[in-house]
Formats: sequence, structure tokens, C-alpha cells
Amino acid sequence: MVSSVDWAWEKLDTSPAWVSEEVRQGGNVSLPFKRYGHSVVVYQDKVYLWGGRNDQSVCNTLFCFDPRTRRWSVPDLKSQSTKPPACDGHSACVIGNMMYVFGGFEDSAQQFSQELYAYDFDENAWRYIRTSTEILPPQRDFHSAVAIGEDMYIFGGRSDESAPYYTGRDVYHPELYRFNTRLKEWTLVTPYHPRRKPVSPRGRRSLSAFEYNGNLYITCGYNGIEKKHYNDFFMFNVAGNYWVELKPKGSGPAPRRRMSSCVLDNRVFFFGGTSPRTRPDAGSESSEEEHGEVELRGLENHGDIFILDMCKFYCRWPIF
Repeated sequence: MVSSVDWAWEKLDTSPAWVSEEVRQGGNVSLPFKRYGHSVVVYQDKVYLWGGRNDQSVCNTLFCFDPRTRRWSVPDLKSQSTKPPACDGHSACVIGNMMYVFGGFEDSAQQFSQELYAYDFDENAWRYIRTSTEILPPQRDFHSAVAIGEDMYIFGGRSDESAPYYTGRDVYHPELYRFNTRLKEWTLVTPYHPRRKPVSPRGRRSLSAFEYNGNLYITCGYNGIEKKHYNDFFMFNVAGNYWVELKPKGSGPAPRRRMSSCVLDNRVFFFGGTSPRTRPDAGSESSEEEHGEVELRGLENHGDIFILDMCKFYCRWPIF
């Protein structure tokens, strides 16, 4: 955890003393194992972690972390819940009292998903969401999902020419999809502006996305066909229905993927990510291998933090 006041890092104690009885099974403490490709959301000041994998296994247990008590717990699900299959590379966002989980790569079926599930925080129950339209985003993993009002926006991710099956022939979707949680309808968004030259971000996976003042922002990511990491910056104006490329002032992140982002008041915090190794002694090498990736051997991990001031639109790098 990093403080936004003095920029001091603190390693949280997740030893057994902090674990609630709900996650003690037969005397063994069950904590979230080290993983990637998982999702993390916040609801009523608690952190919820779902999905993800490591080299040994994939997880479909929902974990809850209370920052105030620093205790992990596992919600007691209703027996009739329709839990999503274990997967990684999915997306999750919170709208109202529901966490919506879309897509990912299902481990048991070994295929990409385009299914949509919702977790009801009030009822502690999973639901499979049946949509009322024939429009569905293609199967994908490592995309982004951003909640704006009652809508969930899906952008990016990786699919396959033979989707839902994985054959190593990547497809990167540049389209933007919107899911209305009240009507349960998907819409393929068609950006248009009568006075602007059409512009839109390239398809990519493992990007960073967030909402600010009712608009969608995306940055960074990776396209395996082009073998290119990005650090460009785009905003989708929801009310105007158009994309615009932005040029923040200051020194921003180098081209990278897997960078996390978090909005706090009028500032956006960016942390970490991986990018092509630029020198032999640069950082630590990434060991996470997504399905079919062999080029990861040349990636380095980052531990830097960048802050984007949305009022000044100025990006700076704190000095620790």
C-alpha cells in the first residue's frame, strides 16, 4: 500500500492472525495465492478479488479484504448461485450493488469467453446474465471494463481467428461495446463527430482504463500482431460519442502493458507494468506467460508510479 500523502510504501500483514474464520478450512488457512490475470474491485470500502491464475492452478473463489481490519474473508455464497468458471484475463467492474464479470480465458474449457456474470453484494449470490440482444462482444481476454453510470464499456483484449478456441492466431479488437445493466442490452458503439477527423485507439490487450467526469480513458497496452507496446492516451467522450487522442504534459510511462490505474479525486495513479527490455541490467524479467506467448522473455517489470493531474493534465513521477 502506498500513501498519497507522504508516498511511503507499507507492506500489509496478511499473516494467519489477520485471516477470518470463514477462510480457515480444516485448520489450514486459505489465502489468495500469488496470481495474475485476476480482477480487483471496491465496494463499500472493501476490496474484492476474483479469478486469476499461476503456473499451477486457476481460481474461481471470491475473496474479500477489509483494509480497516486487514482481514481476508470468503463470502458465504448462496447455494443456488451460478458461479463463473475459473478463468483469467477477464474484466470486472461495479455498478450499483453488482460486480459484473465479462470474458476471460476459461481453464476447464481451454477457450476464450464472451459470457457475462454478476455478483450481487447484498445477496451474496452469483447470476448468469442473459442479454436481450443478439449483439455480443467477441470472445476475448485481457480487455478492459469501465463503469459509467448504468453502463459497462468494454474495449480491447485479445481473441483468436478460431475463437472461442485458442490456435495462436491472435485477433485484437478495436471496437467499443457498451452494456446497459438496466435493459440488459449490448450495443456496438459507432463513434462519430461531424467536425473532427475520425480517430480511435488501436486494438490492444493488457491496457489501462478508467473513468473520469463521465468519460472513458485508455492508455498503454500491447498488440501481438504488430508486436508493439503503447503509451498513447485516448479519451472517449460519452456524451459526444467520439474518440480524441490526448497529449498529457510531462514525462509519462514508457510504452508498456499490465499497468494498473486508480483514480483518487482529480488525480490518476499508474503503477507498474512490463515493457521490452532496453538494457541487460534493466529491472527484473517477467515470468508470467499468457497463452501462447514466447516473446515475454524480453520483458522487464516496472515498479514506478506516475500521477496524472486531470485538472492540469500534467503527468509527473514522484521521487521516493
